[in-house]
Amino acid sequence: MNTVKSSTLREKMREDLRFRNYAINSQKMYELHVEYFAKFIGKSPAECGEPEIRKYLYHLREEKKVAISYFKQAVAALRFIYKYTLNREWLKDRIPYPRQSKTLPQVLTVDEVRKLFEAVDGIKNLTVLQVLYGAGLRLIEG
Repeated sequence: MNTVKSSTLREKMREDLRFRNYAINSQKMYELHVEYFAKFIGKSPAECGEPEIRKYLYHLREEKKVAISYFKQAVAALRFIYKYTLNREWLKDRIPYPRQSKTLPQVLTVDEVRKLFEAVDGIKNLTVLQVLYGAGLRLIEG
């Protein structure tokens, strides 16, 4: 078994993340996910394999009931450390990314839109709201 010290492994993973130009927030989250995995299993990821990974992922989904986005991020972090930092074959066929369920957006009724427009004070504010609504922009784009 590969016996890489935890701090050395963490540094190597940081380097690998930087070399691949991952965003700073992604780097931090990947490190946290690997740290949580190591704490849950009680040993270095270098000493773990498929059974430990499956046990941890089962814990996240079935016991902690984490959101699918959180779960996918944990899988991505573990995939990264095993594939790039530890240079091991990733078990993509046996530990795939889960599919995210598709949900339809909530749409306002014609009456709700009319009431929204009526509640706005001033022609300038009304015009801005109508342009945003008409262009179909989402909240984060407005």
